[in-house]
Amino acid sequence: MAVGLANRADLAALRLASRAEGREVVSAALILLQPLGIGMATASSGCCLTKLLHLCSAGAESDVRSEQIQSARRSQELTVEQEVRQAVGLQSLRLTQIVLTRDRWNSTKSYLQALTQQQQSTGDPPSVRKQRLDALAVEQDLLHDVIEWKIAQVKLKEAQGLLAIECGYDAAARCR
Repeated sequence: MAVGLANRADLAALRLASRAEGREVVSAALILLQPLGIGMATASSGCCLTKLLHLCSAGAESDVRSEQIQSARRSQELTVEQEVRQAVGLQSLRLTQIVLTRDRWNSTKSYLQALTQQQQSTGDPPSVRKQRLDALAVEQDLLHDVIEWKIAQVKLKEAQGLLAIECGYDAAARCR
């Protein structure tokens, strides 16, 4: 969780904006909050624009924008925490699937070996062929489970902001 909160570029930008003062807060709010649609007045929003002009004339706009940035930061932190929790849960689930499939593959392989020994003594090939096909199907399931686990690892890195860093994009470090 701490890695995700420390490395996410979106949070770093909101933290940097929350340290801004005066007119910088208004500029930061326009840049960061407008795509999110958080309390930003535009010429087409009529009534909201009038309220914004009133805030500007009262000198309180920077305070309002600062509060909006703080609120957006807290909201995004909660979102990041949830994303990391889900990614960790998915990775744990995939790892459990691997263990169960590996156990199934080991038992299938043991049964195949026993059938092979029995076939050598009795000469009954059809059951051995079917068991070999079953063993291959279980092995395929195991490979699929490993791939799904690797994908879950990537999703965890993405939620923690580490995937962007590994790709050479470290906006969080630039915002510090």
